[in-house]
Amino acid sequence: IAISCEVGPEVIYGSTRMKSGTSQKMILNLFSTTLMIKQGRTFGNLMSHMRVTNEKLKDRALRIVMEATNCEVEEAQKALCQTENKIPVAILHILSSASIDSCWREFHSADECIRIALKNLGG
Repeated sequence: IAISCEVGPEVIYGSTRMKSGTSQKMILNLFSTTLMIKQGRTFGNLMSHMRVTNEKLKDRALRIVMEATNCEVEEAQKALCQTENKIPVAILHILSSASIDSCWREFHSADECIRIALKNLGG
């Protein structure tokens, strides 16, 4: 499938790749964003299925859980610790007040979609 994007002339005469490279990146970003949303890998406008692999991402995960649940730092830290830094399960636990084990089960049975799992948990 060909996807053509008419970008017009470059702002700087002689440059041949600035606009076309930017348009390609924008199209790829649209595809990947849509795919993540359709697969249930987001919660609202938050990237909920990020893997926490370093300190920078640990801090980001904390902020995501706090934003998604409107909770305080301590509650988000505790939930992330109890779920081995699995952001979706931490969000489910805080929003539903269900046990961690119930949240894990429901998360997996809902094909890892927070919205479906939360609905099934009664949250």
